[in-house]
Amino acid sequence: MDSWKAKKKFFAFSIIPGFIWIVAFFFLPLAFVWIMSFGEKSNIIDVVITGTIDNYTRAFDGIYFKVFAQSLLISLITTFICLVISLPIAFLISFSSKGV
Repeated sequence: MDSWKAKKKFFAFSIIPGFIWIVAFFFLPLAFVWIMSFGEKSNIIDVVITGTIDNYTRAFDGIYFKVFAQSLLISLITTFICLVISLPIAFLISFSSKGV
């Protein structure tokens, strides 16, 4: 069996499709949203890129902290419920007989 060092070109080219996929469907949309975050809404569907940071300063308003706190509380409750349900099942599976 050949080592990967003998076929460096194959491994280099096998990375390309995944890299293109990540760029096209993760980094480009992320960059588009980041650029739009520096804009202002001009009507229902249009955003004019003004280059201001008003959207970021507005993120520190009190209502957003309240929403963040509620989301954090809901996630903690959900995590606790999942642990309470799954931990006994995991112990049951791990200590069950191997005959089945």
